[in-house]
Amino acid sequence: MPADRLVEDLHFIGQRFPKALVAFHDPNFAIKFEETLSALETQPPDARLPYLMESSLSVLKPARMARLGATNCVFIAPGIESWDDYSNKSNAASKKGMEKVDSVVAQLSELHAHVPNLQANFIFGLDTDCGDLPIDLLKCFMDATPFVWPAINIPVPYGSTPLFDELKRNDRILEEMPFRFYYAPYIVTKIRHYDPCSYYRRLIELFDYCSSPEMLVRRLKAGRTRTEKLANAARVFSVRAEVKQYRRLLRELETDAELRGFHEGAHRRLPIFYRAEYARGLGRYANLLDDDDRRPVLEEFCTNLMERELTG
Repeated sequence: MPADRLVEDLHFIGQRFPKALVAFHDPNFAIKFEETLSALETQPPDARLPYLMESSLSVLKPARMARLGATNCVFIAPGIESWDDYSNKSNAASKKGMEKVDSVVAQLSELHAHVPNLQANFIFGLDTDCGDLPIDLLKCFMDATPFVWPAINIPVPYGSTPLFDELKRNDRILEEMPFRFYYAPYIVTKIRHYDPCSYYRRLIELFDYCSSPEMLVRRLKAGRTRTEKLANAARVFSVRAEVKQYRRLLRELETDAELRGFHEGAHRRLPIFYRAEYARGLGRYANLLDDDDRRPVLEEFCTNLMERELTG
C-alpha cells in the first residue's frame, strides 16, 4: 500500500472509528517498516490509534522500539521459531542454544519497555529439534520472560513452501491426511527426531508449563496494564482447555495400533480415528464427501517442485 494511501486510511479510521484497534499483518508493516512507521507518525500524538503488528525481531532495533511506543503500538508478535538455525527472524542467526535464549530475552525485555503486550512465536518439531534440549531452552525462556506469551506451534507443510518441498521429497508428509487436519492439535508429517507419542508428551509438557498456576501468578505480576493481565489470564484458561485435546490424541496413539502405525509410516491408509473425526466435524453433511473427496491433492505441488528442479 502506498504511504500516502495509508496516511489517508489512518486519518479516516481515526475520524470515523476513534476507539478502533488497528491490526497490521507482517507484509503490510515489517516489509515496509520505515514507510509504515512514518505514516503512523503523521497522526497527531493525541489521535494515534492503538495498533498491533507482526514482525521479526531482526528489524526491531532500539530506535524503532521507541518509535513503536510513541505511535501507540500495544501488541507485537515476533517470530523466534527455533533455538537452533531454522531462521534469522530473531536477529541471532550466529547464536544457538542458551546463547540465543539470552540474546532474545535481552531484546524482548528492551522491547517490553515500549510495547506492553508481547507474544513470541515458536515451532516445535522442526528437524533441528532433538531430545529434551528444545523443551529445556523454551522453559528457560518462559522463566526469564513472564511478560511474553509463548505461542507454540506444530509444523504444517503448506503447499508451495520450502518446508512442503523438503518433506514431500523425503516422503515425510502423511499424504492421506485430509486438509481438514492441517492445524493444531494434529500432526500431518513424520517428525524427524520424535515418534508421535513422545512428540505429544513433550508438547503437553510445554503447554502445562506455560499455563501452570505458578506461571500465571508470575505473568500477572509482570503485566503493566490491566488489559495485559486479563489477556494473559484468558490465554492460560484457553491453553488448559486446548491441552485436553492433546491428551486425548496421546491416549489414542498409545492405545490404537492402526493410528500409531499411520503416523510412524507403517501404512498409508487413513485410520478409523481420523475418518470419525472428519465425519464428526461435518455433522449431518458428512455423507456429501466420500473418501476420494476428502483425500488431499498434492500432485500439483509435486509438479511445481519437479519443474523448479529441472529448470534449476
